[in-house]
Amino acid sequence: MVTKRRMLHQAREKKILDSARELFIARGYQNITIRDIAAGAGLTRRTVYAYFPTKEELMMTLHLNGLIKRVEVLENALEKKKTGIEKIRAFGLAYYGHYKKNPDQLLLQVILDAEKLDDTKISSSLLSRFRLANAEGHRTLEEALALGKRDGTISSKIDVKLYFVYLVFTFRAVAKQTLFPTLSPVNKYGEKFYYDYLKLILKALKPNSKIR
Repeated sequence: MVTKRRMLHQAREKKILDSARELFIARGYQNITIRDIAAGAGLTRRTVYAYFPTKEELMMTLHLNGLIKRVEVLENALEKKKTGIEKIRAFGLAYYGHYKKNPDQLLLQVILDAEKLDDTKISSSLLSRFRLANAEGHRTLEEALALGKRDGTISSKIDVKLYFVYLVFTFRAVAKQTLFPTLSPVNKYGEKFYYDYLKLILKALKPNSKIR
């Protein structure tokens, strides 16, 4: 049974994380202080520091929470498919679908990509959990690519490690541009912009494959 103290702890932690997420997205990571986050959460700075000793810990916790959810969604989508190319397609669809439902997570990812967090200000246990979750996400996609090479649905000439990087960074960039268009040509095409790109990537993996 969850005790009242535990419930209070969880409620305060959620207030802090919600405040940090909103402020980081609205004003940028560098422009936000613990004082700002505390004010947004309706708590004192001392309380925030009791939960998260540094701003880096806050950002990493937000990122880890989103990463765990994304990895779970992607793994569920891929396990239902049989061939490598089907798994990559499922990955692309689930990746976009996840961020369409959780756009704040994509914006936080973009912010994190642009920042260089100081690892010395993040606890070793939190860093370890992040690295494990990240490695799990990498493994899922790399295994799909390797399977495709074995079953012939993906070109045997591709470098799995290299194409993994291509897929992760390009899917993220195109998803961001689709969900948050800043160029009028992209805005004109809407979601077709992402889905057409997914078809293009799949054809590049195996030019003679029939892609729906």
